[in-house]
Amino acid sequence: MIVSFFNRKGGVGKTSISFLVSKYLAATGARVLYLDLDPQRTATSHFERREGLDHDALKRDSVFDVLLGRRAAAEVIVPAGDMFLLPGSFDVAEIQATVGPFAMRDILKDESFDFCIVDHAPNWSALIQSGLFASDCVVVPTQAAVEDMEQAEWSVQKVRQVSPEAKIGVLLNQYAAGKLEREVLDAFALPYLETTLPRSGLVRRYTATGEGLNTRAKAKAAFAGQIAGLVSEITGTRSPVEAF
Repeated sequence: MIVSFFNRKGGVGKTSISFLVSKYLAATGARVLYLDLDPQRTATSHFERREGLDHDALKRDSVFDVLLGRRAAAEVIVPAGDMFLLPGSFDVAEIQATVGPFAMRDILKDESFDFCIVDHAPNWSALIQSGLFASDCVVVPTQAAVEDMEQAEWSVQKVRQVSPEAKIGVLLNQYAAGKLEREVLDAFALPYLETTLPRSGLVRRYTATGEGLNTRAKAKAAFAGQIAGLVSEITGTRSPVEAF
């Protein structure tokens, strides 16, 4: 199953949430590949810190080389803890407008993985369209402000044009269910996921320091349960884990 995280607006949590989802899926025993298509390369940096990966090696061989046809994906994919990573590259920005529509489908056709999680850049390019075209599910993270929802609405429309068969879910991130927020949501007819994520310092600690989440510590249990709910909505199955 190929799951993309996309929104043309930046700063909505695509990278952090996709990272958390991938780690949760890996904790269930699934074979997971994380593909960093964002030229900012933030997710790859998360993996470097958490898993102690070789920075120079990840810069030397990346998705950029695969897109250019210089290397096969299987040659560039590296083990990253309990999952696998196809590293991102700053240089992807140079070619993201010229990628063919079937490029990502061909790269992601490896059936040895149960899940491929794709982090996209906050823009609109041929590379993003290629990734969305290959996806079975697209998650659009957003915040519940009018300007954010307008961008989410545009993003959903574009996904439907490029990948009409894909399941689409709008994820409310850093969400507090107040009267104003509910009024904003009611003004936009979008395919909202039932799961919402609150504003939480746990996300930064998880990605920056390697601190884990579990269902035993009370302070972390609620947030871990929300990630579990998100994964369940994406995959259509529920696979509880104690820690990830």
